[in-house]
Formats: sequence, C-alpha cells, structure tokens
Amino acid sequence: MKLDRYTPENLRRPSHGLINIHPIQRGGILTREAREVLLEWADGYSVCDVCVKGRVDLLKTPPIENLKHDVAEFLNMDEVRFSAGARHAMFAIMRAFSENGATIVLDSLAHYTSYIAAELSGLNIVEVPSTGYPEYDILPESYAQTFERVREETGSNPVLALLTHVDYRYGNVADAVAVGKICEEYGIPFILNAAYSAGVMPVDGKRCKAAFVVGSGHKSWAATAPIGVLAMAEEFMGSVLSTSKIKDMTEKVSPQKELGLSGC
Repeated sequence: MKLDRYTPENLRRPSHGLINIHPIQRGGILTREAREVLLEWADGYSVCDVCVKGRVDLLKTPPIENLKHDVAEFLNMDEVRFSAGARHAMFAIMRAFSENGATIVLDSLAHYTSYIAAELSGLNIVEVPSTGYPEYDILPESYAQTFERVREETGSNPVLALLTHVDYRYGNVADAVAVGKICEEYGIPFILNAAYSAGVMPVDGKRCKAAFVVGSGHKSWAATAPIGVLAMAEEFMGSVLSTSKIKDMTEKVSPQKELGLSGC
C-alpha cells in the first residue's frame, strides 16, 4: 500500500480555507465546540468501550441519553433514536409497515434515499405530483387526491405517507401542517422528512401531526456524517423499535437490540 497518497496534504478538501455559503450546506458545518468533542470521542471504540447497556442511546457518558431526550423535546416528539443517516431512519420506519402489497405515498420531489428506503422495505411507491414549472410546489390537497386514487386501485389506504419538508432540488418549503392534517383525517401515519429543515428552522412534530420526523446530522445539525435522527410518536415505538428475540446455540439473547437500527 502506498502510504504517500494518504498524507494530510493529499487529502485536503478542495474547499479548504473557503467559506461555504450554500444555504442548505451551512447547516452541516461543525461548531468549534462540536469539533472539540469529536476529537475527544473519535477513536474507533471510544464510545463502545464505555457502553455497559448494549445500546448507544442509553449511554450517560458521553451524555447520549440526555441528548436523545433533548432532541425529542426540541422536535416536540415522544422518542428519538440516532441512525446511520436519514435514509436508515426512513428504512427503520418503513420496514415496520412492509406488509405484502403495502403502498407508501410520497412527494415527487422526494430525495432518492426516500425511494431506496421504500424499495428496500418492499413497499409499492405512489407519487404525489408537483405543480411543475415554474414553482414545482407540492400542494397538500394532492395528498388527499392520491390517497383516494390508491384506495380506488388497491382497495385500501396507503400504510404510510411521506412529505419532504424542504426539497433538495428547488428549496421549496412544503406545508407540513396541512399535509399532516390530511394524513390524520385518513388515518395514515405521516413521515416528515426534515433532512433539510430540522436543526436549522423550527419543526414541531406534534403540530404537524407527524407520526415520524426524520433528520440528517450532516445537513442540518452541525454533525459529522453519516448520522440521522429518527423521532417518533409514542404509539409507534413498539413496532419501529421492536427488539431482537432470536437465540444463538448457547441460548444467548440480545433483548435490548432494536432490529430496525441493526441493533444499535
């Protein structure tokens, strides 16, 4: 292995010394305090070595358990987990609803990771169209129309609905409160993908009637990548955070490991 290609000089990023003014990317820039904490806990097993409960969100030193509760309060949701990126958070949700032939409705401006999470979960995808050129808005009433179309074609409602709060193509801010109200009327759990909003602008999950709020650490929370935020209402904790029940040949079990998060 040629080690000379891995020197600090060769690995310096092209934007080194420049000021990033991209309106979306500004939310991912680490604060000075965050950089100091990162250096303290950056070694490969620095966090795992102090984990006595077998799950990172239960750690008191560093205070990840406190952070979990703070983030839940910040988003006005009941529970929070941290995941391997926002896409993993979406997959953890969708796998819990992946019945045979189940359908998810999402906006046509959704990030590709929303589609991949749905595909990986085996869900059928139906899109809510945008208004097209020049605004490319997602109208709340289009969700109701799409729900009706899915019910007419399949005989049942979608199992989930997802809205991209701020889309990555045009930067439009969708009306999450209006969409959440429609989802509540139809009894469809509502995922608010707030990867480009939560952390840099107010997001109130309960006001939006959200069953789930998904966030992205490196886009909006001044955090390293990849890390995601998975916030949820209490009624969905049992299904999304279901734990391992399998036993190995020595009868060993890991009842604290949550399946949707690959254990931890």
